[in-house]
Amino acid sequence: MKRDNALLSAKLSALIKLTGRKLVGVKLVYSKKDFDKDEAKELTSPLEYCVVVKSATLGNSLKLRKQCSQCSGSTFALGFSDPGEGFYSGCSSCELGLFKDPDVAFKTNNQLKYLHRPLYGVIVKPFECFTKSDPDVVLIVANPRELMRVMQGYTCHFGIYPHIALTGNQAVCIESTTTPIITDQINLSMFCSGTRYLAKWKDTEAIAGVPYDKIEGLIQGLLDTVRATEMDDRKKEIIADLGKLGVETSCITMDDAYYLLIEREKIKNRKTKSKK
Repeated sequence: MKRDNALLSAKLSALIKLTGRKLVGVKLVYSKKDFDKDEAKELTSPLEYCVVVKSATLGNSLKLRKQCSQCSGSTFALGFSDPGEGFYSGCSSCELGLFKDPDVAFKTNNQLKYLHRPLYGVIVKPFECFTKSDPDVVLIVANPRELMRVMQGYTCHFGIYPHIALTGNQAVCIESTTTPIITDQINLSMFCSGTRYLAKWKDTEAIAGVPYDKIEGLIQGLLDTVRATEMDDRKKEIIADLGKLGVETSCITMDDAYYLLIEREKIKNRKTKSKK
């Protein structure tokens, strides 16, 4: 049965504060038929993949083919073309000034998760707009506090994932898109210098990529950890927002975040000791 992505998006948006940005779905397509039938607007002028993602966080639905893929890094990361010998050897990355020598660049580049399957196009639009198909990965742009909540929810449901891959380079294309697709696990990124320059992300923002098939588990994990992690004012906001969606929220109770309970116990113990 087809999942209601608009409802999933609304639930996830109720559980974390996105500060004006929409959740973004990314779908890789490998045929002209699948590319053409999607209603997203096809780019006719070159644009970087990360800028396309930024546009989707603002509500735009776009699709991109190789001829309009402006960034060489995302072009090979997504599978539009092969990276070439300069990348595999580490020489091209070293020439950019990102590594101390080609050996470090070589070892790093050959651990990156980039797609080798020849890509026809990529569809990038708000998660809620995937009404006829499903994305491969969902991107969450938020501040570190809200990404903490994302990790708490994910860990609650799936357990610890010890292989978060961060380099500070190729942030949106590799760290946030292809890595979650290939590993089928969440990944985090602090963005990279290139996308911060091109897409003008806020200094307070970072990004997480979550495989689509993990989204329902993430939502459940977030809901299950509201009681233990959120203060009452935020709990009330979440209850109100989820209530509009018909979500049962009896698991969210007040004045019992775990850190408040621990502090109360500390105070109680100090008072007990002072009486002795």
